[in-house]
Amino acid sequence: MADLKIEVPHNLSRDDAIARLLGALSVKDGADSMLGGVNFTHEGNRFSFSGKVKGFKVSGKMAVLEQCVRMIVVLPLAAKPFRKTADEHIRDYLNTNLA
Repeated sequence: MADLKIEVPHNLSRDDAIARLLGALSVKDGADSMLGGVNFTHEGNRFSFSGKVKGFKVSGKMAVLEQCVRMIVVLPLAAKPFRKTADEHIRDYLNTNLA
């Protein structure tokens, strides 16, 4: 597996960060159509997800903390060549939605 470990800082309260992410993730067909095949669940400040992105099965967990969001994304070994691109895309997505 080619796990991604991502940490993105934010300047929001934890509750505001959660609300923004919930809003962004509920619009799967909007700005980020790659999320259309991914299902998200959350409980409190913890999210989990699984599904397919560009034909690859992905899963992971995300924690929204007071000053940052931490995420672990599990990618199949076949997706290893796209690891850097996936990391950049996820960071951009989080930064945009937590700005």
